[in-house]
Formats: sequence, C-alpha cells, structure tokens
Amino acid sequence: MLYPRHIAVYLTGEMSGWTAPKDVILYVAGQLDRLRWNKRDRREISAPARGRSRATGKATITNMGAELGATTSLFPADERMAKYLRATG
Repeated sequence: MLYPRHIAVYLTGEMSGWTAPKDVILYVAGQLDRLRWNKRDRREISAPARGRSRATGKATITNMGAELGATTSLFPADERMAKYLRATG
C-alpha cells in the first residue's frame, strides 16, 4: 500500500542576535531540500508555545512554509498573538 511520507519540522529554541523569522524558514528550506521530497510527501512545520516570536514573524514562517509545500504550519496561540489580534481588530 502506498502512502505519503510524513516530514515534520519542529522549531525549538530561541532566535538570537539579528536572526529573523525569514532566516529560520530559509534554513529549513535548505535542510529539507536535501531530503529530495516529492509532491506526495506530507510536510508539517510546528513550534512550541513558548518563545518570543512575534505574530508577524510566525505569519512569515507559515506563509513561506506554504510556498515550500508544507501542508500544515502550526504555532500555538499565545499572549503575543492575542495582543496582535486585539491591536489589528
């Protein structure tokens, strides 16, 4: 029976210095390129609830994840996300 390969990327740790969310997803893209994945593979990007990423940074990672072919990008809701959503209406 054929089934798609599941490739999960779990982002952990903290960004340091001048690292931006775009740097993170571009690094992930470079690493995933080595796997020689195909269109049938199921790809997922997720991160733990803790961390200091801003809502816009999380949006950058999820949007670029979709461009990489990720079928799912998950970031748990946190206080920073709630604050962003309240501020933007």
